[in-house]
Amino acid sequence: MVSLADESIIAEFVAESREHLSVVEPDLLAMEDLGAKVSQEVINRVFRAIHSLKGGAGFFSFESLKKLSHAMEGVLMLVRDGKLQPTPDLMDCLFTGVDRLRAMLDDIHASDDVPFAKELAALEAILGGQGVNLGETVKGREKGTKRDFDLDAESVRSALKRGMNLFRAVAYLHRDIRDQGLAPLAFLNNALSVGTCLDAFIDIEAIADLEHCLEQDLPVTLLFATVLEPDLAAMALKLPTDQVKVLEVKALKESLKARPKAEKAPAPAPPPAPAAPEAPAEALVEAEAEARTPREGAKDTANETLRVRVDLLTNLMNLAGELVLGRNQLVRAINDYRHEIPGLGAILQNVNQVTTEMQEGIMQTRMQPIGTVFNRFPRIIRDMSRQLSKQIEVQIEGAEVELDKSIVEMLVDPLTHIIRNCADHALETPADRKRAGKNPTGVIHLHAYHEGGQINIAVHDDGRGIDARKVLDKALAKGLVSKAQAAEMTDREIVHLIFAPGFSTAEQVSDISGRGVGMDVVRTNVEKLGGHVEVETEVGMGTTVRLRLPLTLAIIPSMIVGVAEHRFAIPQVNVVEFVWVKASEVAQRIEQVQGALVLRLRDQLLPLVRLADILDIPRTYQDPGTGEPLPDRRNAIADRREAEEVPAGRGEDRRKDWRSDYNIIVLRVGKNQYGIIVDELFDIEEIVVKPLSSFIQNTKCFSGATILGDGRVIMILDAGGVAAASQLHFTDLQAEELRRAEEERRHAALKASRRRSVILFEGARGERFAVPQDHVLRLERILLGRIEHIGDREYIEYRGEGLPLVRLDQHLDVRPLDAALQELFLVIPKVPGQDSTARPPAGILISEILDALDVEVELKPVEFKGPGLLGSAVVQDHLTLFLDPIDLLRSAGLAGGAA
Repeated sequence: MVSLADESIIAEFVAESREHLSVVEPDLLAMEDLGAKVSQEVINRVFRAIHSLKGGAGFFSFESLKKLSHAMEGVLMLVRDGKLQPTPDLMDCLFTGVDRLRAMLDDIHASDDVPFAKELAALEAILGGQGVNLGETVKGREKGTKRDFDLDAESVRSALKRGMNLFRAVAYLHRDIRDQGLAPLAFLNNALSVGTCLDAFIDIEAIADLEHCLEQDLPVTLLFATVLEPDLAAMALKLPTDQVKVLEVKALKESLKARPKAEKAPAPAPPPAPAAPEAPAEALVEAEAEARTPREGAKDTANETLRVRVDLLTNLMNLAGELVLGRNQLVRAINDYRHEIPGLGAILQNVNQVTTEMQEGIMQTRMQPIGTVFNRFPRIIRDMSRQLSKQIEVQIEGAEVELDKSIVEMLVDPLTHIIRNCADHALETPADRKRAGKNPTGVIHLHAYHEGGQINIAVHDDGRGIDARKVLDKALAKGLVSKAQAAEMTDREIVHLIFAPGFSTAEQVSDISGRGVGMDVVRTNVEKLGGHVEVETEVGMGTTVRLRLPLTLAIIPSMIVGVAEHRFAIPQVNVVEFVWVKASEVAQRIEQVQGALVLRLRDQLLPLVRLADILDIPRTYQDPGTGEPLPDRRNAIADRREAEEVPAGRGEDRRKDWRSDYNIIVLRVGKNQYGIIVDELFDIEEIVVKPLSSFIQNTKCFSGATILGDGRVIMILDAGGVAAASQLHFTDLQAEELRRAEEERRHAALKASRRRSVILFEGARGERFAVPQDHVLRLERILLGRIEHIGDREYIEYRGEGLPLVRLDQHLDVRPLDAALQELFLVIPKVPGQDSTARPPAGILISEILDALDVEVELKPVEFKGPGLLGSAVVQDHLTLFLDPIDLLRSAGLAGGAA
């Protein structure tokens, strides 16, 4: 090992090597999934990464690292050349090789002590199983003393299509081979381990005369194809860079055009496709464009990036925080003079804008895509699925979403626990999934997205779901809840018991899970980040674990609030809205449900907490007369006395004074919301988060501290911690909301059932009746002289037919119509289901039609019974009998039109 090597260079080598391995793993997974259909570009990316790692290891003399990577490189070369297929067993060897390389990089100076014999033996067995020494891959080389290459268009085109560069490499037998302790064959084998030799010749004419031939060095010129870039190609061949030159494809094309077709020697390989010999130049150009464009784009992108140490970025972030504090102090100190000094306002605005942009720019340097965490899970699931004999597919969405580096690093453990639980507990075996009518392959879907100024990460599986009853039985058995508590818990609360320390539903402990620490770690780590975790599940359908996290922990916009003489900061990401309740509206808008304060906000019940009570701060109020703060001795949220003339203590009634208005901030914790009552609202400021002292680290209500512009140190409230300290029962309120909604629905249904559209009329004078409008076909005015009698029945001509008539006094205990009336009215009932053109059964004689109106009444039973009586009610301040005309006619034997 190179003991005098600069440690910073070695650290850079380790960082670059880890980056290479992070790129290699997804490509290895793609190789395994696609098999023989994998593209050459994917294989070349893996090959280049492993070769770069090997080159650095050789430079620093990390022998174990070099040997293992060299063996992996040899296997990859055989895959690239089509001699090996990427089978699961072969990929296992490559994956375990990557794991061992990563272990060596973790302690680079002790890398030679890391055992790797098993992995090396497996790779060498693959190489030996081919029965091919790497040097034997040289094909079609012509021997002879030629000063130029014998080009084969098909070989060149094939190399370019595989993404290779073409080089003219000159190696001197003495200086570059023998003096380096190499035999010519060893040199050639080394070259063929990283590329393909398309042609070669020894330039004997370089020897001036035979007298000094032994003293002169013979040059060997190679036409060499490799996926490596020029600087790496020279390093791989162990030649000076001036002896390895990239060949211009255009020049090769001209050379191919100039050569007569007859000169072309027949190739021992199978003949190429017919189109290739006819247009070798065009095919060559197309292959060149296809092969080179992506690499040139990648090089441009690389030139736009710069590697910066993390400690430097952390220092810049801290300085940005101090700059924000200084900006806030400056604005606070000279804000009163901005109108007195011309131009001061513009200067302050410019300083504020530049500071904000600088702070945002520095924060962007620390932002990392969540994909750096997500991309490690396909490999984890690949290994677990083989170990558990399950078929599992990982789907990733939103990998480009960015988070602060510190948050990304702390998410690794929580997400790993969740993913392992999905694979081990949630997803069924292929046989069980088939029996359940599911696809044998289970799916784990990772989704990251922005919402409400926060990052949301959802991990969903389509497995068996969480059985709340089973969770409750385990919790009771472990003593996590009592039977009394269990009886009052909802399914959602039961499911969240999986976050309790020591809880596990696994039947037995394995090397994968079952020890009961996983989900507890998830919640603890997420809450340390100022986040929240929730679980949604449906038995037989699957489970979703949802994490909500802040974008950054360094500088955050916050609302500054006041309680008594104290001030606090509430992160803006938790703030939903502000609600101002006037003192005169308190009795109508704030109430108690099961002993807890709630605010009725847009037909929803919002739990309320007093910040002063939670933090044990003595409550005060401003005296309406003097304005001085006085102790507030009221226990209730408002003075509920009904008598307006009773004074509230001394002075004016403060129930009506504006100083008794309530400032309520609605906060969000996960999917739940609650209101927090404060005395004052100040402003929204960008604050720098400082860690809590060890003396108050275990306080639930605070997540950090900050310094205001006036130098005052204030605490940052944790919305989730305040809710927990208040022991808010969101499920109880949700149940109360459902109960009230059901009550309102029943009330609306009852109200609708009481609402009737009726025809109001009189029988005898002073006796009022009503019939439903939908029971009436027509209302007719008739003269008394039109009524005809047959026996004791009365008729009237109606539409060319005789219509029987019915008088109310003949069937009900009511007075008869006034005999002096010469003009009467006729109510013709409508038979349900009968066509309006059909002959009506009969008509009811009445004295006067009063009105057609909608009434909302509750019918009461009448003192006497009679056919067609529905009940009675007061309408327009008169007792009114409600009739069913069809029932009345049926009792008279006239329903259905019987005469």
